[in-house]
Amino acid sequence: MFFSIATFILCVIFGWILGIFSGLVPGIHVNNISVILVASSAIFYEFQIDTVHIASIILSCAISHTFHDILPTIFLGAPGSDTALAVLPGHRLLMAGLGPFAVRISALSSIGSVIFSTIFIIPLGLFFYFFYDFVSSYMGLILLTAAILLIISADGLFDKIKTLFVFIISGILGFYSFYIDGNFLSLGENASILMPILSGLFGASQLILSIMKYSEIPDSLLFSEKPSYKSLIKNSFIGSMSGAIVAWIPGISSSIATVYSIFIPESIVKFASFLGIVKKEPEFKFNSYMNMSYDSAKDYIMRISSINTSNAIFGLVAFFLINKSRNGAVIAINKLFLNAPEKISVINMDFLSLISLFLIFYIAIIICSFLSFFSTIEIGNKMTYFIQKINYQLFSILTLIFLSSLILIFTGISGLIIFFISILIGFLPIILNVRKSSLMGVILIPVMFYFL
Repeated sequence: MFFSIATFILCVIFGWILGIFSGLVPGIHVNNISVILVASSAIFYEFQIDTVHIASIILSCAISHTFHDILPTIFLGAPGSDTALAVLPGHRLLMAGLGPFAVRISALSSIGSVIFSTIFIIPLGLFFYFFYDFVSSYMGLILLTAAILLIISADGLFDKIKTLFVFIISGILGFYSFYIDGNFLSLGENASILMPILSGLFGASQLILSIMKYSEIPDSLLFSEKPSYKSLIKNSFIGSMSGAIVAWIPGISSSIATVYSIFIPESIVKFASFLGIVKKEPEFKFNSYMNMSYDSAKDYIMRISSINTSNAIFGLVAFFLINKSRNGAVIAINKLFLNAPEKISVINMDFLSLISLFLIFYIAIIICSFLSFFSTIEIGNKMTYFIQKINYQLFSILTLIFLSSLILIFTGISGLIIFFISILIGFLPIILNVRKSSLMGVILIPVMFYFL
């Protein structure tokens, strides 16, 4: 296996730039770029760029994407599959003049996730290695239990009924959409149908609400708000652990993991308070749609950012330990290895070569994370300056037109119909004043029934 440090650094930088592109442009996912890179591998070989270097590009692109995909979510209301539930908290902070602050805490959380993932990579890797088969065999029941917890955690009987209603309606939309897509539950390899669903449920409905309210972006408070490092450490740690679960267990998306990482601890504390074991209320208030506090919004941004980055890291760990591919980038790397002239196989590789290969990839993760941290903050500041200089109502309308055009190009007329239906369903939490997370039934219910 030929390896050049100079070529390796250039490949990491190239992957970092590709990740910026995929993160910033709605509809362009890292999976699409990964497929193109695998298909173009013969061209790379002509320039003496071997399989490991190409894989480093794909991995760096995936890491860079997890940093930058928060930007269109906050500023455009155009979420990716991993940042759907960050639309509302991101919008809350943006409308308070805290757009750059939201970007900064997102980047800090992703860096924190890299640190915690590095610390716990061996114990968590061994844990999932030994208990993977056991967990997989009960996946349907685990998801069913998680769905029940999501519903009963709502305050009051009437709120539980409303949450269940929204959860079921969104689940029906999920069944219909994946059936139309013709590739049921292909969330890891071909997530194109998720674009109209999530953009409608979470992004477009929020944009329309902003247009109706004649919202204006206030002057940004660039340095008036300081991040709480205690909160950053807490959310990065929990996000890192949750991201590991997402990477190993099929059917659990980053958005779903974010919901459970927040309301399950809160529900435990509430139950303990009811029994009189503790007196303290939960620090994180998992509020209804209209009442999300700024502290909750900050926690949400930090939690989902750290989960996304941790998911990308532990997806690589799962590939090396059990040869399972849980995200698009790792799937692409696996296909690249299988089709390479040297026929790389992590199963047949000796221990020293396996460790060496993993360390090369992990160094790529560290370098790309360092670059992505600064580029995310810098681009976020530039986007804030731009968005304050224009009419936000007109900007929101143009964004809706842009999203609709992209959806038509990528998914056709059927995708556009699903997008409009999703917008209507996306207004249900606003009308009923329940958690926006109840819309995650769109993914959770189809996946749950698949495993059951």
